[in-house]
Amino acid sequence: MALSVESQGNGVALITLDEAAARNAFDLESMQALSDAFTVLL
Repeated sequence: MALSVESQGNGVALITLDEAAARNAFDLESMQALSDAFTVLL
């Protein structure tokens, strides 16, 4: 799954999913990756 996180400053982040990940955004692997991405931002 291709997920990228880019800090925009001031506590704002741009999170991008590739097409396959977006199609499966609610599967367990994708949800864990999103959770991990937000955890890194905190």
